[in-house]
Amino acid sequence: MWRTPRGSRILTDLEWQLFSTALRSAVVDVEAQIDAEDRDHEEATTYFGRMRPEHKLSELAEIASALRYAESRPPSHTAANEGAISAVYYQFLTRIETEIEDGTGNAHRKLLQKVAMSIRGEGKGLPVQNSENIEDWALLIDECVDEVLFDNDFSLPCEHLSDDESSYFRSDATDPSEAGLAEVREILEELLSSP
Repeated sequence: MWRTPRGSRILTDLEWQLFSTALRSAVVDVEAQIDAEDRDHEEATTYFGRMRPEHKLSELAEIASALRYAESRPPSHTAANEGAISAVYYQFLTRIETEIEDGTGNAHRKLLQKVAMSIRGEGKGLPVQNSENIEDWALLIDECVDEVLFDNDFSLPCEHLSDDESSYFRSDATDPSEAGLAEVREILEELLSSP
């Protein structure tokens, strides 16, 4: 369960289809960072971006569980979990860019269009499914993010915060040990294998 501007809820099946497609890509990217012992995250400006890859993976599991399972307790909103949600949605935009560049059809654009129609309740003002204007698709991703997040405070640079804002810039997700990382991977595998 996740607290959204429309109340506490989980993603609809259609929203989950889009989110889980992007989550799968995000997990692959983070796993590659873990394998490469990539420490470029230290240069990132956002809290989620600065997290160690293992911690990012844990954060992805926590937010995906909250967005998928009604029985999960809504976590506190933090820069880490909101940043993770935003990162996953924008991973879907990367999938659309690849789809356009490679000329591999329009399945991702079609799915985003369906999700946007379900959010809006109508199809007016949507780009056509074969549109290659990435800005139009980015606006639809923004609409998806706005359905789940109240604002974009998570994107504030960490070093410019006052003391009373600092509690928002923490993470409730565990920075996992090797055994904990195996558990996080099991959670993600279960989430990504469910319809």
